[in-house]
Amino acid sequence: MLATVHTAMAQAQFVPLDVGLGASIDRLDGQGAAAVGNQGGEAMLLSLPCALQQLGVLPGYGGSVSSGVSNDGKSVVGTNFGSSANEQQAFRWDAASGMVGLGLGLGLSSASAVSADGSVVVGITDSPAMPNQAFRWTQASGMEVLGPLPAGTFGAFAQDVSADGLVIVGTASGQTGASVQVFRWTAGTGMVSLGAGQQPTVSGDGSVVVAGRLTGLCGFFSRTEATRWTAATGFVSLGMLPGDNSSLAVAVSEDGNTVLGVSRMCAMDNKPFLWTPSGGMVNLADHLSALGATGMAGWQLNFPLDISADGNAILGVGINPSGAMQEWVAYLTPPPSGSIGTRYCSPASASSTGVPASLSATGSVSASDNDLTLTAGQLPPGQFGYFLASQTQGMSVPAGSSGTLCLSGNIGRFNASGLIIQGPCGGIDVELTAIPVNPTGMVLPGDTWNFQCWYRDMGNTSNFTDAVSITFQ
Repeated sequence: MLATVHTAMAQAQFVPLDVGLGASIDRLDGQGAAAVGNQGGEAMLLSLPCALQQLGVLPGYGGSVSSGVSNDGKSVVGTNFGSSANEQQAFRWDAASGMVGLGLGLGLSSASAVSADGSVVVGITDSPAMPNQAFRWTQASGMEVLGPLPAGTFGAFAQDVSADGLVIVGTASGQTGASVQVFRWTAGTGMVSLGAGQQPTVSGDGSVVVAGRLTGLCGFFSRTEATRWTAATGFVSLGMLPGDNSSLAVAVSEDGNTVLGVSRMCAMDNKPFLWTPSGGMVNLADHLSALGATGMAGWQLNFPLDISADGNAILGVGINPSGAMQEWVAYLTPPPSGSIGTRYCSPASASSTGVPASLSATGSVSASDNDLTLTAGQLPPGQFGYFLASQTQGMSVPAGSSGTLCLSGNIGRFNASGLIIQGPCGGIDVELTAIPVNPTGMVLPGDTWNFQCWYRDMGNTSNFTDAVSITFQ
């Protein structure tokens, strides 16, 4: 067990993600509050569980994909693509500047990761004369090629960077048939080979590197083992789950003490794992269940993608109970959501999915800031709903509903065009100067407002989330 890191007293959460057709996500921010990926050929930032923002495409390019995000979720890096494989440019995005190209470097460039504060970007730049060269970018220095390369190699790919941007890890390749080398770079040492390996990632302070190491073949498939490196130990195998013969580490927490990976038999029956120095390797699905996570019945957690810097949030993809591939995020303890207000009527009545839907509120309690976002999660897929508001709490079960309405009195409905949401999750930005009660209400300092979400459920019935009460200042 991982009791030394996350106690079983706090209930874990498992949240299926609905990012839409043609979308995928693969990286988390530092707290597991946001993820990045792409949708419809365009880079996107997803504020979990469902607030999606497409980030655009640089002029002259046909598409983009994001591949890294800062710890606060506000800086995103990735790559723009043209009509051919020779047209690529790394980008950095934030809300203030939008998408900014980082230059072509040697001829084309692609970003893979970003430092905790978003100021250092790493990736690969390429030209026919100098193929596959690792780079480090800062606003002050621009794109700089790293080197010198480890002996016997001619190309390198920077794949991850420490929190402060001072340690970079990646892979360096040599002649055909030669083993791929994992490197660790600092300004003082240059590229230092750590030995054979693949897909390295680095801890926040740069002291721990995890990677996969090729150990042989299993039929037509490669057999690997997850490894963890420190300067004192070198690469040490983390082993496999019982009954498996292959494992791969894919991510590591900021302190280097929680490793995320996958264990399997050859290339089949993937089982995500967590590893800690004290607890060793444990099956992630079993661990989440032991920590009280619900809503996992019928799921196969197929492949892990990333772990947050604090080691609490885990992103992955799996097969849902309907047999379709779907992304998910799991929290070993309830995440620090930055939420405002006080939840009540919790938990709500379970929906047809077997899981209660929930409501969260984020933003500011200052009425003058006019900053409030309501998000409803774990709704039945494909069903619609809308948010409600009132200054009076209550408790009643309306006719035809299987849930409890926790508001009373003058209740406003956010059901105008553009405000109706679709499950399994959805959110709105609330205009505090125009709450849709009768007559229209304006939130003032000292006011207490209560919010809830009504939604249609399967079987010609309806239900409600729990509720949130906010006293504004």
